[in-house]
Amino acid sequence: MLTSGRYDLRVNFFRSHDKPDLWIRDLSLPVNALISKTVEFPSGQLLLRAYDAAGNELIGDTIFVHVHASGARKRPVAVARSGQIITLTAGSYDLRVEDSRRPDDQQWIEKVEIRSGGLIQRRVEYGMPAE
Repeated sequence: MLTSGRYDLRVNFFRSHDKPDLWIRDLSLPVNALISKTVEFPSGQLLLRAYDAAGNELIGDTIFVHVHASGARKRPVAVARSGQIITLTAGSYDLRVEDSRRPDDQQWIEKVEIRSGGLIQRRVEYGMPAE
């Protein structure tokens, strides 16, 4: 129970990999009132699949995708395994894909556009088998 007054509310989409926040600012709460607000998070999904030279999909704990906001490569907004569906806020992202068996073998996929309600799929290939 809140007292009457003005409030700023933060709503978090915790099921999204990038965990975005939306704010409802300056919400007026009158005495003895029930207020209901609906918010929409404009989000879509990304599925990255990695394959070896023989065309076999690399799944499990070997290939990871690091999702960065486009042009902001210092810290990823999300990290997931190849083959895992990633939920993200609609927008443009740069993907860094790495093979954990060869950390220096990274691939970048730039400016992947995530659209609200859509699923974007990307593919990477690793030409040499792991030692």
